[in-house]
Amino acid sequence: MDGQLPAACEADGRFSRGAALILADQALAAGVFATLPAPMAMMTLDLRLDWHGELPVAADIGFATLRAVGEGAHCHVQGELLADGVVVATGSGRFLIGALPGGRVAERQASPVALPVSGAARFDDLLAMQADGDGWRIDSDLALVGARALPAYHGGFVAAALESACARLAPGHRAVDFDVRYLRPARADLPMRLVARPVRAGKLASVFDAEAWQGDVLVAVARALFSGAASQQGVMHRFD
Repeated sequence: MDGQLPAACEADGRFSRGAALILADQALAAGVFATLPAPMAMMTLDLRLDWHGELPVAADIGFATLRAVGEGAHCHVQGELLADGVVVATGSGRFLIGALPGGRVAERQASPVALPVSGAARFDDLLAMQADGDGWRIDSDLALVGARALPAYHGGFVAAALESACARLAPGHRAVDFDVRYLRPARADLPMRLVARPVRAGKLASVFDAEAWQGDVLVAVARALFSGAASQQGVMHRFD
């Protein structure tokens, strides 16, 4: 995708980690579809990205799905995030095949839809997170739907919001990794509240937990690792 699309970038022009999470969720899901003999509904159970240094300013961003392991109704998929052809993160996801968000039996979702590219000036504007007491709130937005029948937010968008909630508690620190587990569908026709808290504080490693709530329903939990050490681009060693 266009690595310089304003809605997918930070204010300084670097590709956003949140946008990377959305791209990863979509690309890893495509890996699941590639293993199936026919189109079938499925949903993300968990998603993880390990960042190999700060994401750069890049003209082209892609996510290469490398391998998928089918385990009955589950499928585990691995891949790499690339910026102008260079690996900048590795990711994995686990998916449940044959069910839609909410536990309903698989069903087709009518015809494909084409939506306009977001005109947001930066990724934070797309998230539209508003301070709300000890957390943040996102008002309902049907333009960010992943499961149209509910409608439910795209899993990558929920991950991006949780990652942003953690990052806002770690200014000046470098993101190291992030993982999220989806417990229930996050409905796009309802507001969503995000809370994050530190569970380990340190110069070299700080850990934050985050939760996404809709009313009294917990829809997703996440954990992020940050480091206060100087940023260094990851050095890749392959053992093929």
